[in-house]
Amino acid sequence: MNMARNTKPLVFIDTNIFLDFYRTEVKPGLSLLKHVESVLDSLILTDQVEMEFLKNRQWEIVAALKALKPPETPQVVPAYLAESKAASGIAKGQGQIKQQITKLRKRLANVLDNPSVHDPVFKTVRLVFAHESSLNLKFEDAKQTEVFERAVRRFQRGMPPRKKGDTSIGDAINWEWIVESAKATGRDVIVVSRDGDYGIIFNDKSYLNDWLTQEFRKRVPGNRRIEYTRSLTKALRRLSVKVSPPEELEEQRIIAKHSGSLGFGSLAALWREVAEVY
Repeated sequence: MNMARNTKPLVFIDTNIFLDFYRTEVKPGLSLLKHVESVLDSLILTDQVEMEFLKNRQWEIVAALKALKPPETPQVVPAYLAESKAASGIAKGQGQIKQQITKLRKRLANVLDNPSVHDPVFKTVRLVFAHESSLNLKFEDAKQTEVFERAVRRFQRGMPPRKKGDTSIGDAINWEWIVESAKATGRDVIVVSRDGDYGIIFNDKSYLNDWLTQEFRKRVPGNRRIEYTRSLTKALRRLSVKVSPPEELEEQRIIAKHSGSLGFGSLAALWREVAEVY
């Protein structure tokens, strides 16, 4: 008896998406990441993405440590106000903020020291890439050599996906495995990425690179489709995952600040974190 073809798409999540979860300011951001665990059998995975995540994770955390600074306040109170309750309240408040920031810095240091215990992003990502699946390409797999050789050839030709001045074939490896996975399963593909390797964003709409679109159509039979998006929420919903409005809102905030600096972004966000932990 023939089984019905799986009509849900495969999803490839680029490294930058996982790293962006270190920029989340509220719990819905982390719960969005947890949804990924429920769709493991639909994920296109490579140890290239896992390696890039582990290579860059510490830098993201160090950036967060540097961003933890007390807010700027007037350093000099006029003499005629120096004895006021407001002045003493400011001094007391500054001291309390510095104490809490010190605690938060220690907490972030723990994330560096023992990520298996203290880093929820690390724990989820590790679980995802440990998933045993025919869609999970590991270095020791028999197909890795073939994929690697094709990746080298496309890199030498300057074919996308790749960054300008890129010296790594990592994107080429990921793309070759995306195509291989689509061919093997006969399923459509959604690529989730935010760094511009796979296409452009114009008027808040994502467009896959023209060459990649053409190549996918030629190499993958059955009129399979490929889609490019910055939104993990969009991809998860295509896999019938229920994403909450707060989760979607937090992802939109992360996307809007993607090119900005890592950190809490506002004093209110910092105090939310302080209140939750202490």
